[in-house]
Amino acid sequence: MKPLLKLINHPNSDVRFGATWGLLCEEDPLAIEALIELSSDDDEDVRDWATFGLGSQIDTDTPEIRKALFRRAIDSTDKGNAPGEGLVGLAKRQDGRAFELILKRLEAGNAGNLIFEAAEYLADPRLSPALENLRDVREYSAYDRNRLEDAIAACKG
Repeated sequence: MKPLLKLINHPNSDVRFGATWGLLCEEDPLAIEALIELSSDDDEDVRDWATFGLGSQIDTDTPEIRKALFRRAIDSTDKGNAPGEGLVGLAKRQDGRAFELILKRLEAGNAGNLIFEAAEYLADPRLSPALENLRDVREYSAYDRNRLEDAIAACKG
């Protein structure tokens, strides 16, 4: 793991991406610190995967991790998966800030599998109406449809 830490600031984004992959499931504090830094990387892929690593691949829950996940979740300029991955991580940790962010995405009708996954983790009954309204909004892939139904079931308890 330690050799990977030396690569997180490498000028080549492919090298930083490789370092991110190597750190994904590490719960060592130095690896987590590196993933937090990589979750703000200029490269979309690095940012997405580092946020996924923090949010979904480890169970460690610290204020620093939550802060990094929240930063990604509210980044309206990021068109990649990092905002959704941030929401999943917050919801997995039952962070109350996730509720309004998830509800906003559901009500806007632009939710997909990551938002459904976050709703499922949060399992808040107040999300049920917004989730149910999405059933007929558009065609979903079988995977997204299953995620939506799982989220509805979780929110109904």
